[in-house]
Order: sequence, then C-alpha cells, then structure tokens
Amino acid sequence: MTTPALITARVQNAVNVATPSLKNRGKLNKNFVYFEAPSRTMVRNSEEVLSDHSKTKYYTVAADMLVFNAPRSHILMIFRCPHNKLEGRKCANNVLDQSSFQYKGYLATPGGFFDPATDISQGEDGKQTPDFLRSAFRELDEECTNLLSSDSRVSFSPVSFITARLNNFRDIRWLTSTNYVPTLATQFATTLIGPNSFPRVVGSDDACGVAYWVDLKIINAVYEKHKQTFDLFNSQFDEDTFEKFVKNPAHFVLNEKTQLPRNKLKTENVAISSSALRRNESSGREDVLNFDPEDDYQFSDFAFDHVVNILEAKKFLDAAAEQE
Repeated sequence: MTTPALITARVQNAVNVATPSLKNRGKLNKNFVYFEAPSRTMVRNSEEVLSDHSKTKYYTVAADMLVFNAPRSHILMIFRCPHNKLEGRKCANNVLDQSSFQYKGYLATPGGFFDPATDISQGEDGKQTPDFLRSAFRELDEECTNLLSSDSRVSFSPVSFITARLNNFRDIRWLTSTNYVPTLATQFATTLIGPNSFPRVVGSDDACGVAYWVDLKIINAVYEKHKQTFDLFNSQFDEDTFEKFVKNPAHFVLNEKTQLPRNKLKTENVAISSSALRRNESSGREDVLNFDPEDDYQFSDFAFDHVVNILEAKKFLDAAAEQE
C-alpha cells in the first residue's frame, strides 16, 4: 500500500545513497524549488552559488504517473515535442539543437517537477509536507487533459509507489549547462479499470497531439536491444563513461556541430513514425502503437530512463496482482 510514510522513507533512502556523489554547478534559480541533501529541507527564492565541493548539496524532484491499460499490455505515453512555444507551438523542421532538459522528440510517461503551490498535504504530525503523489496526478492531468475528466469514464486501481532514483547523469544538462542540479525522479503506477482499455487521450502542456498507448512489446524490444546500456545507466559511472554515452550515434541523433544529442522530429521517432501510424489507422486507432517486428525501434525514441521505469512498474504490479 502506498502511504505518505512509505514515500518519505523511499525518497530519503534515495537521497542518502546519492548525496556523497551529488553534482552541483552554477547557482540556484530563485524562481525554482530545490531540496537540500540529505535533510530534504525545501529551498525557495535562493541564488546560492554552487560547486561540487559546496558543503550543502541540492536536488530537484520530479514525479511520473505510469498508467497501464486494463490488461497491462500497453502503457500511456506522451510525445515531448520540439515545438516553439513562442510561435504558437509550431513543430518546425529547423528545431534541431538540444533543449534545456534532455532533448525533445521522445516518448515519455506523463510527469514533471514538484510544484509547492499545489503539491502540499498535511503530514501525520500536522505540518505541511511535500506530496509527490499529488505532483504525479497533477502532471498527468496537465499533460493528458481529458483522462481525469468526468466524461472519460475511466477509473484506476490503487496507485503503487514504484521507485525513487536520484541519478546525477539522467540528462545532458550535466555536460552543456553552466547551472546544474540533479533531479530525484519518483515513479507511481496505476492500471485502468474498464470498460474502455484504450480511452482516447489528448496530449497537452508540453505534450503534442494525442497521447499514445504503447505496446509493452515495443518497450521490451528497446530494452533487449540496449540492455547493456540501460543496466550501466542505472549504476553509478564516471564522467568519461557518460560523455561517451551521450555522444554515441547508436543511442542518439547528434547535432553535427556540438556532437551532442539533438531534438528529434515526430517523423524521426520510429515508434510513432508515419508508417507506424498508417498501419494503425486501418483499425481506426492511430494512437494505439502496436509492436511491429519489422520496425527498428531506437534508444532515443524514448526518454532516457523511462523504458526501465516502465518494465520495473509492470513487474511490480504483476507481482502484486498475483498476491491478491
């Protein structure tokens, strides 16, 4: 059962494990919210100058909500598009350089950063405390607008807390930005309860177009193809290893000038390419992406660590169901 106490304990453990090797550079952004390690004290309105040798280390927190369809054969994912928000969110063909967070053009589970304005609840001691489960549901509602609305006619199984992982190397800002604070990623998971296994979901906020129901066979295929990379990425490795990882064309489409990962357009994402959509349009559901053994799914079709998160959540939920 997912309880506030369980979430707090798992988050604290993840912070404790990562604190000795936390990377901090530049200075804090006064408009953003950070947490001190290992105390988890919330810090706001600060522009403290940082370094890897600072006495106090900081991190941010993000929360993902992994939504499986009723038989857990597909996972809900959004396309994080390289659209230009200043030009009416137009998906321009000339958008090629990396974004501030990872890169764009990949499929991801709905999620985003903790917001202190909304993601707070009252703890058992009566004090206000960060509520990362609330963060996950808020992000799901923002990025998949109609899924939680009253007319969507879906309900959910009880939410399970899957994991909290603080990885210094989960995004390319570590190589490209003068300001860097790592992110503690928390994952929650739930399963839809009928009658509709594949409700149509609108992609909103920084998601583009429809949201997709992605076949778990696709996720498994990507994992098996890049198993060694995924297993290495979930361990603590050194700076040289990370630099080789992000500059490897077998993993990413690279910017010709910087030789770092660049944004991918929707037409470059194999999992949702035009050919894949055409095959699924024959059934009337272009938003349901089924596995095709002829497709060469790419590592960069998906956000860095989401493939592993999905498989971990699926294993957890299946094991829990067997015990019921």
